[in-house]
Amino acid sequence: MDERERRLRRRFGPPVPVAPPAPARRGVPRRLAAGAVAAAVLAAGAALLLVLTPHDHAAPGCWWWTARTVGQVAAGDRGCVRGVYLRGGTVGEGQGTLDVALPLAYTDPDRQGGRPACAFSPGDAIVLRYHAVFDDGRTIIVVEDCR
Repeated sequence: MDERERRLRRRFGPPVPVAPPAPARRGVPRRLAAGAVAAAVLAAGAALLLVLTPHDHAAPGCWWWTARTVGQVAAGDRGCVRGVYLRGGTVGEGQGTLDVALPLAYTDPDRQGGRPACAFSPGDAIVLRYHAVFDDGRTIIVVEDCR
């Protein structure tokens, strides 16, 4: 130790140990966090979509988002149809007077009997399994299954 260093130690004390530099942080945790946030937002959106989808009056095997709307139904079609149950046994795309609406039947017009009527109230969002027929100059939705 030279004279200069002794004087400095006498005046200021021993040198302070320097901590080793912190390891460099990589961007992986940030990417993981961003991915987790994106996944959480997608999951929340899917859950919200599922919660807001009408389930009470959906026929087995039919889902609101994949069913046809009433305005897309033509004679000879079959599958699932969605809409709003209206007074008088009709199903419409909405509750307005200008919305497309078609009458419901629980059996084909040329047959006797049929299935019992479904327990719908006016204004219920419904999804039916159906086939459509043309009778008396109009298209009629014949209900095959409902809940």
